[in-house]
This record gives sequence, structure tokens and C-alpha cells, in this order.
Amino acid sequence: MSTTTIRSLDTAILDSLSVEASDKIIVRALDLLKRGRIDRLSAKGDRIEARVSGSSSRPYPVTVSLTSDGIAVDCGCPFDWEPICKHGAAVILAASDEREVARLAGRIGGEEAGRDDEPDGAGTAETGAESYLAIREQEIAVRVQRGRHEKMRIRRIEGGMVFGRFRVEGPDGERSYDVQIRDALIPVNRCSCPDFHVNMLGTCKHIEAVLHRARKSAGRKFDKLSRTRPEIARVAVRRDDHPRVVLLPAARPSPEHRRIEGRFFDAGGVLASDPRVAIPRIQEWSRRIPDLVVDEDVRVYLDQILCDDSNGSREEEIRREVAAAGSRLRGFRGQLYPYQVEGAAFLAGRGSALLADDMGLGKTVQAIAAALHLRGRGDVERVLIVCPASLKHQWAKEIERFGGIEPCVIWGGPKERRHLYARRAPFTIVNYELVIRDEKLVAELDPDLLILDEAQRIKNWRTKTADRVKRIPARQVFVLTGTPLENRLDDLYSLLQAVEPRVLGPLWAFNHRFFKPVESRAGNARKRPRGIGHRNLDELRRRIRPIVLRRTREKVLTQLPERIENRFYLELTPALRSFMEEGVQAAATIAARAEKRPLTPAEEKQLFAAIQRARLACNAGSLVDDECLDSPKLDELTRILEDFATNGTRKAVIFSEWERMIRMAAEKAREIGLGHELLCGRVPTKKRGALLDRFRDDPDCRLLFSTDAGGVGLNLQCADTVINLELPFNPARLDQRIARVHRLGQKRPTHVILLISERSIETGIERSLTRKKELFEEVLSENAMATELDSVPGLLRAIRPVLETLDPESFPPDAEERLDAARDDDLSEGKEAPPRTEQERREGERAAEGLFRNAYRKLAAANALVDAGIPGEAFGRVRESLEAAIRAVAPEGAEELPPTRLLHEVLLPAGLVSFDAAALLASAIEVERAYGASDAQPPTTLVSQMLDRASALLADLPDGPRAR
Repeated sequence: MSTTTIRSLDTAILDSLSVEASDKIIVRALDLLKRGRIDRLSAKGDRIEARVSGSSSRPYPVTVSLTSDGIAVDCGCPFDWEPICKHGAAVILAASDEREVARLAGRIGGEEAGRDDEPDGAGTAETGAESYLAIREQEIAVRVQRGRHEKMRIRRIEGGMVFGRFRVEGPDGERSYDVQIRDALIPVNRCSCPDFHVNMLGTCKHIEAVLHRARKSAGRKFDKLSRTRPEIARVAVRRDDHPRVVLLPAARPSPEHRRIEGRFFDAGGVLASDPRVAIPRIQEWSRRIPDLVVDEDVRVYLDQILCDDSNGSREEEIRREVAAAGSRLRGFRGQLYPYQVEGAAFLAGRGSALLADDMGLGKTVQAIAAALHLRGRGDVERVLIVCPASLKHQWAKEIERFGGIEPCVIWGGPKERRHLYARRAPFTIVNYELVIRDEKLVAELDPDLLILDEAQRIKNWRTKTADRVKRIPARQVFVLTGTPLENRLDDLYSLLQAVEPRVLGPLWAFNHRFFKPVESRAGNARKRPRGIGHRNLDELRRRIRPIVLRRTREKVLTQLPERIENRFYLELTPALRSFMEEGVQAAATIAARAEKRPLTPAEEKQLFAAIQRARLACNAGSLVDDECLDSPKLDELTRILEDFATNGTRKAVIFSEWERMIRMAAEKAREIGLGHELLCGRVPTKKRGALLDRFRDDPDCRLLFSTDAGGVGLNLQCADTVINLELPFNPARLDQRIARVHRLGQKRPTHVILLISERSIETGIERSLTRKKELFEEVLSENAMATELDSVPGLLRAIRPVLETLDPESFPPDAEERLDAARDDDLSEGKEAPPRTEQERREGERAAEGLFRNAYRKLAAANALVDAGIPGEAFGRVRESLEAAIRAVAPEGAEELPPTRLLHEVLLPAGLVSFDAAALLASAIEVERAYGASDAQPPTTLVSQMLDRASALLADLPDGPRAR
């Protein structure tokens, strides 16, 4: 049939399509039309036929008929949730006049909503990647299905059979939500559930449940009611894709309605004017026009815009206040470092933010300072702190110390806890577990500010803990964690949902934008997604930058003590190696299955158990077999503790993942006669404070044995040694252990000892720790350049590197590594290094020359800063110049030492630099600390003397051993 004959049906078909197909179906149909997915379009009488390519590998045959009852669509796709699927709608649009299609697209915002945001080449159906619209459709379909099949109790509060307000409860009656149905076709309905407000779909399972019941109850009347426009005009908020105010016209629009539509709305019925001006005017008109209704959602929408506006000016005002106060913030009784002042200003100014400083940099004190400042302004009255149980005692002490306020610590039985909540104290402290038990009491507390410490506890959004914590009603939220991203981007997503859900949007859109599929290895007969990779990390950094502040130790290194690390590699006994290899072999067998198909839950548990057995065997034989008493690690620990016992009053913290291992280690300390305490999950919360106080204050209590559960968030600067009885899979967990001791307030070098079983699963773990840190740094580092990283799912991703342990030859260092290790040992023992080759000599010269050039560049930058009128910042460049210069003259192998140790342990004893150099570096560090972040200007004579001395020192330095 000719095109003209097909288009003779245009008006009738499009009018019926507008009634019988929802906007979301039409949007997807427009997308199919735009991408040219309709083929073999033909017409026979009142019937149109075509083939449409969708998400299936084969196109769907579609037949569209126009009958006296409306449109009849016959499509081969499985979609049956609405009368017309997207394929049928696409065929109708393809057979219609382009101008009519454009009019329809403009009415529903199709040009914008139908835009395909999928990057070119991001994925195909073969790899399982779906377009943005296809994924969105799947998400809606999931909610439709859940609304149909999950048991819910629906009670009509007001209105009719279809339109009105309803109360929807789950089967257990624990949760109930208000649902308002305003339109059966356009997504302007509303639900009070959390999913509706963040999913950008315009629906949820509760809305779909109400609509499903209405369809069943009303039968054929439902379609008629759905198509019938009401006698009133309604101004509402559409929440599909992004919130926007729309006008739903009445069946017979009055002149006043048309006047409002023409003045404030575009041709598609979307608000086109500034909502700050337009919405108040529309609300004023609605009070005079009885058949014009403005939904409450519109007021909430406007309030959010005005709140965002005021927050911007409020943030600037608070930052100015804090900058003017310096380290003496309102209500704060302590002294803050400059970077801590910046952190407190960031938290107080933003109101809701994530502070992701490295462990040990004082996130607790920054949060307390910010909270006290907000209380002083009158912005905050009640603060709720949620933290691990082991940290409640510490938070209480810090609040009393810095704020002079006695906080209320929640503990005891239900009756006692209820009494404590009723105090409504300025600061209330509760642990994560009690948030679940006391959900209603916590909600009744109605805190103005919520502080989540060690917030990695909510990084898994699927857990009950994360769900309950995010339900706490608070206007402002401080999220504190040194490890916002431990293994997966999902970790960061869950944390930021607690801060500001709008930043990253719904999870499905987040996954689409920042995850990519990773195909299986070449050679498989059928390609399958092996895991998940990441993309668009540069965009992710831009999005989170306004609400995430992270400073690493390197940025404040001059305020932290130095850290010394020793790794002791221990050989397994034959029995332990046999146990270890059995576990690794079992894990490898299960992991091999994952290359062919997804693992079952039972297989995942078996995989975890096998890896656990291999790791336990590296610690002690009795952990896997009661009859095996072998444990090279406990033997080595005994030797370390015997040496430690002779070193006066020094204290150490010993960590293990397993309580039984910790208890066996503590028994070794008892045999030696070293006083100690033991902290693990079984120790009651009420006893932990006294236990930690004894370790800090009793000189005879030299050791603290702790599991990882006990190590989270503790401040243990009284110790100067950290002993790790094994390497955890997660690098963040290892950092947490060390940061308990190596943190602000530590006045001595921190000694870190790691016990590692040689040629075992632990050496594989050691290698994997470096790779695991890459994702963390690439997302959160300001200077990160990578935008794509590959990884593999969950546990398999973590263990794949360590399965190399099946090949014993892969673990001993190769010849070059052994030579380097021997050379380092010789240097440390004072032996003469072997003669270098000519190539090594030339490489040393180039390295030294590069360091000298860097030193002169830094000094030139310092002079430029002085010329620019900001001499206070020049001292940092002077320090960097001196550090580069002294590294240039350092012997090979020693240049990686921290600058102060390099000077005093190597360069000064060898006569390679003068004492003037050491004094100048120390002066540069102190002066930088005094003036670097201060508004005060240093004396001109001090600046010129420092620059002159640095310039003279560079001129006098020798070329260095590596350049000879």
C-alpha cells in the first residue's frame, strides 16, 4: 500500500495511541523510531504490519489494527503490563505524519526523554549491556511485577475507586506508605516510600499495587476512567527522569486555565518559567479559581529549590565565620590544625557532607568542632552520633573534652534505653546495632544533625543496618569514614545516599553511567559478562567533589610522626602447607566453574570456606585441625614479644581477624609475663572503656590484643608498635589497624610489623592489596587521570590474584629481586656495595640530575610566590626544594627514606651534607607550619634569609654518590 493510504489513518491512530499508551511507552517508541528499528512497514486495509528490533536478538513481528473499540496490537514480545507495547507504538508512529509525531513528542517531552544517553560502543546485547531506556524500562517492569504479586494491604483514605489517597502496608504491617493516584497514564502519582523519591521512574511497587487493584476492581470501567479527563485542571510534579512541574488540563479548559497555560507552560505542558516566580503566582491564582488544583508536591518542589539557594549563601557565610575564627571555633575548647579548620568549615558549611580523610587525621574532632559551631549559631539543637559500640566511650570523652557538654550514651535494656532517649540531650551517642532495635525511639529523637562514624558499616545498601540508618530523620548528616571506597563503587554510592541522594541518582542510573561490562576470555564459545568494570570516573569525581572532602596523610605529613614497616616472611611447616594447599585447590576448583557459569549461593559459601581454611592454616594448625600444634607465626611472635619486654614502657597493639588466634597470641604474652588486655566482639560494650583506659594509663599493661572488630575507630597513640598476625584481603582494613596507632597525637615513630607466610596464599594476598587500592585512588584522588578500570565480581575478584599460589615457583623472588634484596641488606649492615655497571652509573647520574632540576624549579617557584605577594606559601616550596636536593645526594637504596631520617641516619654521618642543611630543612618545616595556612604575613627579613640560605645550599651540595 502507498504511504498516502497508511497516513489516512494518522489522526485516528495517534489519538487512540495517546489514550491507550502511557507516556513511558511512547517515549520508548520514539527512541525505537529515532534509531531506525522498524523494518518492512506495510499496510493492508485497516491493518499495519512491520518487524521491530528490540532487546531480543531477533526482531518482533507486529500487527496494528484499528477497530471500533480502539487500537488492537499483536506483538511477539512478552510485554503485557499495558494494552500497547513499545514495539506496537513504534509501528504506529512510523506510519504517521512526521508533524503529528513531533507534536506528540513535544507534548510528553519526548525529544528530551527519548534521548539515548548510552555512549557509543559502551555495550551490546551480546555482552548484556542495555541502553539507558531499556534499563529504565526493566526497572519499571520490576516494580509493576512486585506491585502485582507481593502481598500488600491497601486501604482507601479518600477519593474514588481509582483516583484518591490510599494507605499501603506490607504483609508484616511494619511499614505503611501514603499513595496518591492522580492519573493512570501520566506519572504524576505520589508515594511516601524512599524508593519513589530517588528512583526517577515516576512510580514504585506501592503505586503499581494500587493501580493493579483498581484495574481488577473496576474491570472495563478502569480504561474508561483512565481516559476520561477530570473537570479540574491540575498542576503537579512529574518524577520520571527528573522532577518537573506540569499542567494536566481539564476536560473543558476554562479561559483562566488557558491563560495560565499560555503564560507559564510550554506546548508540552511543562513549566517554562522560573519556578521561584511562577509557582507562587500559580498558587495565588488557584485560590481564586475553584477548578484549578496545585498539588502539595509542587510546594515541596519549590521549597527544595529555595532551600538549595539558601544553602549556597549559608555555606559561604559559615566558611567566612570559621576562617575569621581560625582554630578557635565557636564553642570549641581545643586547638585545631589548619587542615582541621578547613574540614570543620566544610562540614558546617555544607550541612550534609562526607569527610573521607585518611585514618588518624582527626575526623572525630573536626565533626565535633563543626557541630559545636552550628549549635552556637542556633542552626542545630540535638546531635545524634551513630558509631560502633567500641567507640561510644571515646566519643563521649571527646565531646566532654572539646565541648564541655556531657553527652547521653545509650546502653542497657529496653526500659533503660527508653529513659535515656527521653532526655533529648544535646549530644546522644548510640551504636549501629541499637539503631535497628530502637528504630522508633531514634526517630522520635528527631535529631537536627546526624553524625555517622566509621560509616563503612552502611556501605552495603542491602543490609538492614544501612536501611535503618538512612531512615533516621535529620536535616543534616555528617558521614565520617577513612575508607569510603573499600572494594566497589557501590560502597561510595551507599554512603552518599545518606548524604545527598540527588548527587548520584537512583542505583540503576548510577550503574548504567559508571559501570561497564567485561567480556569473558577469548575462546569461549559463548561470550558472557565476567564481571563489572568502571567508566566515566572523571564525571563521578566532578559530581562528588562538592560534598566529599578527603585529605591524605601526605598532605599533612609534617604534622604526623614517621612510620617504619617490617615484614617477616615465615616458612610453613609441611603439615600447614598441606592444609593451605588443600584449601587453595578447593577454591581454584570452584573458581574454575565461575568461568563457565555463575556460582550458586552454596558454591559461593564453599568458596569462602576454602579460602578461609587456607588462610587459617597460615596462622596456626590448631585453627583447622585440633591435633596440629604447628604455628611459625606464634613462634615468631614469641620472639618479638621477648625482645619487646626488654624495651622499657613501650606499648604494642596486636591484630588478627580471628578471636581464637588472638587468644592463643595473648597466651604467649602471659607466658612471657607481659601485662595485656584483650578486645574482641565478646567483650561487653560497658567494659571496653575501662579496658582501654587501663591499656592507655597503666604502664604495666604493655599489650592490647584485638580483633578487627575491636580495632575500628580506636585512638591508641599510647602505643608505638602495631603487629599484624596476618594480611587481610582488604587494604582498607590493614590501614585501619595501623591508623589506630599512627595518627595525630603520636609523638614517636610508629613501628609496623607484618607476619606473612612465605609461598602461600598470604603472599598472593600481599600482591593483590596494591591492585585493590587503585580503584579507591582513581575515584577520590584530585589528580587521578584514569577514567576506566576493570575488575571482577565480589569474592572472585578478590581471590583471583591469590590463586597463583598453586604454582610454588611463582612466589620466590626472581634473581633480580634477590640481588636487589641482598644489596639492600648489605647497605643496611654497613657493607660495601658491589661495583656498579656503566649502565647503572649513567642511570644514577640521570636520576640525580632530575632531582637537582626539581630542586631548582621548586626554589624558583618560591621566589615567584614572594614576588606575587604571598610569601607565606613560599616556605612549602623551599621545603620541597631542600628535600629534592638531599635525595639527589643520597646513596642508592637510601633515597626512599623520609627526609629527616635520610639526613640524620645516612647523609650527616657520611659527611655528604653539613649540619647547616639539616638545620635549614628543620627551619623550613617549622616556618611553613607557622605561616603556610595563616593570614599573617612573615617578616620580609625571614623570607629573604630563608631563600638566600636555600640557594647557597643548593650551590654547595656535591653531585652525590649516584652521580659519580
